[in-house]
Amino acid sequence: MMLLHDTKTCAGRRCASHAACGLFLLSVLSLPVSAHAAMPGDFAAADINHDDRVTLPEFESYARARLMAADGMRARAFRSMSPTEQDNRLKTRFEQMDRGGKGYLDRGDWNAG
Repeated sequence: MMLLHDTKTCAGRRCASHAACGLFLLSVLSLPVSAHAAMPGDFAAADINHDDRVTLPEFESYARARLMAADGMRARAFRSMSPTEQDNRLKTRFEQMDRGGKGYLDRGDWNAG
């Protein structure tokens, strides 16, 4: 799957393809690391301070914003979880992606397939 719009431009605002953005992100969160597709544009959007590292708080902020704004079935399922369940789901996915347990995601982690 591939995002068809610029998430920096979208940045949580409602847009014609924003629901797809959130659905895509949730589907990525539920995939095993080996199935994670390359997403360089999303890495840049998630890297809030532009240090070429996505920390857990950056990842949570990025993922949560898109999931909360999306209208799809998976996004609604995420919103129906308790805040603790949401945090656990995002943390687990972050840890799966963080090869080597560095405490941050680099582009290699993000693009691992």
